[in-house]
Amino acid sequence: EFGFEVEVSPDDVVIYNDFCDDDLRGDDDAVNKFRTWYTETLYDQLIEHMAKLGYTFIDENDGSGGGLHYGAMLFRKAVHAAAK
Repeated sequence: EFGFEVEVSPDDVVIYNDFCDDDLRGDDDAVNKFRTWYTETLYDQLIEHMAKLGYTFIDENDGSGGGLHYGAMLFRKAVHAAAK
């Protein structure tokens, strides 16, 4: 349903990241810094922050390409993730 490999439960949290902007196309420094942040930092920061809130990272999907950056991450309360 959401493009994840696992079933999404009603109490799960899904975070959609959607940076679809034609101005991001190209190879200038600002675009390259953004791509580096998106591909190497964003997901790790979200996982770290959600862990502080008691959630475990379960799955992700990424539809990025051609200057468009978007995807989704699935988190589950740690107590529920351990039970499944």
